[in-house]
Amino acid sequence: MTEEFLKCKLGFLGNTEGSAYLSQGKSTVSVSVVGPFEPKASKCMYDRATVDVTFRRKTGSITVHDKMLEGIMQSTCEKALVVEQYPRTTIVVTVQEMQDRGNLLSTCLNASCMALMNSGIAMHHLFAAVSCAVTEKEEIIINPDESQINV
Repeated sequence: MTEEFLKCKLGFLGNTEGSAYLSQGKSTVSVSVVGPFEPKASKCMYDRATVDVTFRRKTGSITVHDKMLEGIMQSTCEKALVVEQYPRTTIVVTVQEMQDRGNLLSTCLNASCMALMNSGIAMHHLFAAVSCAVTEKEEIIINPDESQINV
């Protein structure tokens, strides 16, 4: 690993409660957090906040894999946030891919945690993620890039 493996900038977006720009290896994402705010009546839960996570690719349309990433990020964020403290509200987390070079899910999760911390929304705990791959020789590679994944 190099000295500049992990770079993060917090609060760089205006008109959001929290934001984070994170580079992990050669993958980079931008995350914004908006809320809690009053949602439409159809999305309102009376005992807790609704967490809505959206993942956007740099280019192209949404795939099934992207929806899977959204689901993992949403369940992770919901478990970390104190949603009971914000009844009848919505918290929106938007994850924008800037560059994907192999460890996208862990980069998205780490950036989401940093943006939520920056927003000041109450959290039960923080979370972090790391990617790993196992080679045919049963060697473990931590945070593999795309060249190591495609071997």
